[in-house]
Amino acid sequence: MQAYIASTIPVTLDWSGRNSFVVFFGGCDFRCRYCFVPQFLDFKNEYLVDLKEVKKAIKAGSQIVDNVLFTGGEPCLQREALVELARFCKKENLKVTLDTNATRTDTVEALIKEKLVDNINVDLKTPLAPEVFDRLTKSRTFFRSSEEIIASIKGTLDLLRKYQDKVFIEFKTVIIPSYIFKKEDLLQIAELIKDFDARWVLQQFEPDGERQLVDKNLMNISPPTKKFMENLRDTCQKKYPGLRIDIRSS
Repeated sequence: MQAYIASTIPVTLDWSGRNSFVVFFGGCDFRCRYCFVPQFLDFKNEYLVDLKEVKKAIKAGSQIVDNVLFTGGEPCLQREALVELARFCKKENLKVTLDTNATRTDTVEALIKEKLVDNINVDLKTPLAPEVFDRLTKSRTFFRSSEEIIASIKGTLDLLRKYQDKVFIEFKTVIIPSYIFKKEDLLQIAELIKDFDARWVLQQFEPDGERQLVDKNLMNISPPTKKFMENLRDTCQKKYPGLRIDIRSS
């Protein structure tokens, strides 16, 4: 079997603080303005690789780490390959972490029901309001309406609620001045996840001159201040005191 695998990294610290072997899947159904890896957004022929080669790399990396992170791009767009690699990881007694935008409920469900995933990191980009969601994700360019995509995300959240005692779940939202920064926006996201036993990471957006962005205009945006981030956190926790919210700098 072949898959679009853009890159692998033998060991790195993922955004949840785990040392992991990282597999970057090529291809994504979003075109988020702030994406730092636009080179991974398309299904390029140069990314096609036999899964046997990926498995060899994972096996070699297992000498250093005990967790494999599937990220991208969006791994869940390549369901068969993702499931096959996750099965291999489990045979090698490795933990599996998935980064996902939550648009492929069926893939997430397959992984959970087969006990192939230990940790799921859900990147909640914006409130699930079409006008806000589409402005940041540009997801309608992938032949699905914003309404359809939002319905899929809600379906995945419902699924994760059902199985949150089976997998470790974390959420992340990147705070970007002029794009996703309003208290009203964050409160809408908090409403979506208020009943999860999970951590929600508010990630500070900070342009990096050495990395590319989908929207070059974002290179001129100043990152939110620590106080601004703390105010957002405190506002959400005041209304939803059960939420566990962390702030992370880039």
